[in-house]
Amino acid sequence: MALKLVAWRAANPTKKLVFGTPSDNEDSHFYRVCVETAEKAGMDPTNFWLHKWRDTAATTWLRNGVDLRTVSHWLGHSSISMTEKYLAPQQGEHAQRLINRAFTINLCDEVSAHSVTQ
Repeated sequence: MALKLVAWRAANPTKKLVFGTPSDNEDSHFYRVCVETAEKAGMDPTNFWLHKWRDTAATTWLRNGVDLRTVSHWLGHSSISMTEKYLAPQQGEHAQRLINRAFTINLCDEVSAHSVTQ
């Protein structure tokens, strides 16, 4: 995704908006489609803004293992503390999978490493 944005920027050096109109104004159609999608998802349309999509993307990246500094860079934040708001403690099954992954030892690798040292 980041590479696509870099390529878009190279092809459109004077544009301000990725999803703008040809004259580089806000594309209200895109906004309307996002609001309709949010309503279908059960979100309150009076409490909707385009940054919710950005917030969701940041949270998704962090929960899927993209490191904080990378997400901060992608979002264009000037400091890590601006990005930290997207961090939330994992709970439930996802938290358990993370704990299991952090403390899982591959016994085959351990046996191989031990055999080599002897």
